[in-house]
Amino acid sequence: MDASISTVKHETLAAMRKDLKTASTKLGRKEVQYLVKMYYDFQKYRIVSNNRIKAVEKRDDGPVACLGFFKGHFEDLEKTMIVPLKNYVENDPVGQWLISQRGIGPVIAAGFLSFLDVTRASSASHFISYAGLDPSMSWDLKAKQWKRTHTKHDPATGKRIFIGETLMGRKRPFNLELKTLCFKFSKSIVMVGGDGEYRKIYDARKAQEVQYNAAGMFREQALMLLERLNRGDTDSLLTEDYDDMSDEDREKEVSKYRKTLAQGQLVPAHLDARARRYLNTIFLNHIFQVMYELHYKAPAPIPYALAHLGHVDMIYPPKYTPLKRN
Repeated sequence: MDASISTVKHETLAAMRKDLKTASTKLGRKEVQYLVKMYYDFQKYRIVSNNRIKAVEKRDDGPVACLGFFKGHFEDLEKTMIVPLKNYVENDPVGQWLISQRGIGPVIAAGFLSFLDVTRASSASHFISYAGLDPSMSWDLKAKQWKRTHTKHDPATGKRIFIGETLMGRKRPFNLELKTLCFKFSKSIVMVGGDGEYRKIYDARKAQEVQYNAAGMFREQALMLLERLNRGDTDSLLTEDYDDMSDEDREKEVSKYRKTLAQGQLVPAHLDARARRYLNTIFLNHIFQVMYELHYKAPAPIPYALAHLGHVDMIYPPKYTPLKRN
């Protein structure tokens, strides 16, 4: 790129970032949600452009200057969009707590701040349900509707007893963008969480899932997944790059998973998903507690699992001092 053009470009971006920082003090929830979505869209375009450039260079299939130009702009837009989101988060006390956690950056923090409103939720269970992490909700293949499975806790066995089911209609009963954000949060914790508290929670749960799986405690779930796989439902594989595999690699993947599931054990991808789902649930409990106490200046309600399911171990939000109960 010409030096003079590069100078003008950087000066323009610097001016934009200064204006964005000022404007970000007046951002509303919907606007923040849109900015978060745009950030991940530009990130996706940048990654796709970079992969395309590598593919073209590998084939020696001509110049890539045009692709490189757009890739550079996607990178600039990605970096620029962080400015208002970072400022939005830093000016919110809950946002300050969020970005103090290892593995949580301003984009993820801004997303949670924009989607979760403690004035519209009486407990953390509302956050969990809104994020699509309520285990009682599932899609009924036969009725082609969402359904809620009703159970109750049995103190004698410590297990849940099936009571019945209620069809909820075709409309999705949760926010898909928030559910996606939870996926990005847990992925970030696993990838860059390091020795942070949330990575420790994930590691401990993952070790427990592996232990339970080896003991055959997930045999029923494994056989159900095998039945789905035999019907051609490859979504149960939980392999992110499955769609990009060759037919030969797909067949190997299916064969490998089918063998493991037939032995009554879940595959590693399922164990990872279970551990990350647990991490998301703990995190949503934590963010509800911090939001509730900072907003109402009173102790947050006791989590449902402790109040009704017989759980005794309370995991408190890291780097936060909860308000004392009377």
